[in-house]
Amino acid sequence: MSFAYGWTDGSNGRSRGPAGAAAYVLADEASREVIEERAVLYPHTDEYRFTNNDMEMEAVHLLLGAAVRCGVTDLKIHCDSEWVVKILREEYSLRNEKFRSLVNAIYELAEMLDFVEIVHVRREENKRADWHCSKATDQSRARKSGPPLLSWPQTGVAAP
Repeated sequence: MSFAYGWTDGSNGRSRGPAGAAAYVLADEASREVIEERAVLYPHTDEYRFTNNDMEMEAVHLLLGAAVRCGVTDLKIHCDSEWVVKILREEYSLRNEKFRSLVNAIYELAEMLDFVEIVHVRREENKRADWHCSKATDQSRARKSGPPLLSWPQTGVAAP
């Protein structure tokens, strides 16, 4: 496999929920088939409640790990968190040091691929990853339906 698309999302799981979730969808660009998709729950503790930024960043980390594991060489990541996209593109400086080790782990995984691009998309273009977060955190909107279709980019992107 060579070129794949990925979508990520994170949620703190409602303000009073028991856990946050990080989700990703990885799909082959040529066949347009989902390779892998999942959400991981991160239980809140009395000492720490995960934020949306924690979960959004972790979702990118999980996606890159899946891409490496599945043999993807080129990956275009779609993320609806402008903050995550700008941090990872180094357009924003990372002021909160709690993210330093996670950002470094993301860069290390990205180095294992030939090409990685991360782009900001509107939430409407990220519905399937969002659905996985909602389902994992047991939000009613996800219990009412199955996963939505992927929002494929309008034009094909050839591997560099």
